[in-house]
Amino acid sequence: MLMTIPYLSILIYSFTLWFGLYLIARDYKKAGLRYAGLGLVSYAVALAFSLLLPDTPQTVVWRYLSLLLPSLFWMAATLYLVPDIPIKPINTHLILVMIVLFILTIGAALTYPDFARYSGLGIPIIFLLGVIIRLRQVMQSDLPRSPLVIFITATIFFALATGLIIIPIAWLSEEWVVILISLDLICLGYTVGVLDAYDEGTTLFVDALRSLAAATLAVLIFGGQVVMVMVITGETSSSMLSLLLGLIASLLIALVFYDQIQSLLDDLILTQTGVRQQRAQLRAASSGITRATEMTTNPAIDEQDFVRWTRRALSHYGDLNKLAASPLLQLPLLDEHHPDDNVLARANALKSLLRDSVEQLKPSEQVDFAPSDEWRYYNVLYYPYIVGLKPYSARFYRDDLAPAESAALTWFRTYVPERTLYNWQKTAAELVANDLREKVFN
Repeated sequence: MLMTIPYLSILIYSFTLWFGLYLIARDYKKAGLRYAGLGLVSYAVALAFSLLLPDTPQTVVWRYLSLLLPSLFWMAATLYLVPDIPIKPINTHLILVMIVLFILTIGAALTYPDFARYSGLGIPIIFLLGVIIRLRQVMQSDLPRSPLVIFITATIFFALATGLIIIPIAWLSEEWVVILISLDLICLGYTVGVLDAYDEGTTLFVDALRSLAAATLAVLIFGGQVVMVMVITGETSSSMLSLLLGLIASLLIALVFYDQIQSLLDDLILTQTGVRQQRAQLRAASSGITRATEMTTNPAIDEQDFVRWTRRALSHYGDLNKLAASPLLQLPLLDEHHPDDNVLARANALKSLLRDSVEQLKPSEQVDFAPSDEWRYYNVLYYPYIVGLKPYSARFYRDDLAPAESAALTWFRTYVPERTLYNWQKTAAELVANDLREKVFN
């Protein structure tokens, strides 16, 4: 089957797929970034199937997938837009309704396309309602308002564009609607990335631009060769298009997840533990440099920002990759010991500085653990962050815990609800941040 080369669709597919993979790779452990990335990836994959499959009533299901899967993933991403604000039951109920409608729509698309059209229309409507409800809750936070305005605007246009695909308008071509949807998804992804960078105290633009430049160069060099063959030979069949789309996907995965792939290869091939650790630290430093943001080291620095950066640094105490991107690496205190700006050395020095501040919260040196109120702030920082206990994880298990650590783990699981732990950690982080500010600015 011959076809013309859909250059615009290939461009949208490539950019959307790259951005989705980038958000996932930026921090796959964060649910907000993970679901946002999956929304973009699912749209790119469904778009690829729409390009490859013939336009028949049986293949209309892929059109619905390209619209409905991103809606589901973006609804999930919205729940985790701000980790500090608890998820209300109404939000989870809306997702359950969307999942039921999604299953009905996909099943009906294979047998009753007309019914699927109207049932599928309910998903973007519920999606829009859920996002508005969640954003009202998010407004309680101290997040910057500009990204939130972009988020709600892109959400409205995404819901409208989805409705135009399901119930098209004669004067507006489907190609333009696909472009509008992709732009909306990109705006949504950018907003999630900006809010995450704000929360972490890192930068998004430079790191994303560097990744995009590398991806663009690779796609032009290798994908361009396939396009040239298609143009010269006139072979524009679905097989050649499949080769081109598959090659682009492979290149983007290899580039975006380069560090993770290198780490996997090191674990499989390198037998020396020290060598693996050194390579991991170098990769962490390289990644952290591109994400680091400049911190104003003067007393006028916003106190809320400093507290947030301190808490994030504490939560990343055992993750050198994240710690290497912390704005706290620019503290003048670290210049006294590492004036040469060695990222790894400064990251380790920051760990020592944070640990010293946490140790000052310890009421007594006679014992290592006590469940009393005066110990709470030390306990909630030292054991989860410094020791690495994960009391609310069902998969957490360590057989090398000291008696005090085992007692602390039991105390957390028995007497400290997860929300209470968060509140205590927030207060304790403020105490550590105040200690650091006094050392820096006094």
